[in-house]
Amino acid sequence: DSKLTRILQDSLGGNCRTTFMGMVSPALACYSESLSCLKFANRAKHIQNNAVVNEDLDQKALLRKYENQLKRLRAELAGRERNVVDKRRLLELEEERKRAELDKMTAIRALEQRSREFLREKQQKRRLEERIAMMQSQMLYGGDTIIDTSEFKSAVAQEHARIH
Repeated sequence: DSKLTRILQDSLGGNCRTTFMGMVSPALACYSESLSCLKFANRAKHIQNNAVVNEDLDQKALLRKYENQLKRLRAELAGRERNVVDKRRLLELEEERKRAELDKMTAIRALEQRSREFLREKQQKRRLEERIAMMQSQMLYGGDTIIDTSEFKSAVAQEHARIH
């Protein structure tokens, strides 16, 4: 990034051979300039140029060059479109996963509700069986008057039907 590099910019690259001559002076007054010249020459000797033969391109060669560039750009565009399609498919799969998760949660809630209903009905059945057993024991100890009443018989039949 020196002034000399900018001046020689066209000569430093491309299809040319470059020769550097560094002018140094043994005078103490020119020490800093001589030192910067030697540093520049040291950096410049590490530069590598790749020379290429200049070609005068005719129209057919230019056309081939542009067709190749067009094919390359189309291939790149197709690759990007595939990425867009893949992203769309990914979004669809994500939506499907969310719907499946909601369905799963709904099924779990329904199962829990059914389980609670089953437990309630089981407890109710147990209470009714206890009531029937109690009524039957009263019937045994109560004598013939309770057994003979139609109200008692219908109540026992209703309770028995409700249980089973």
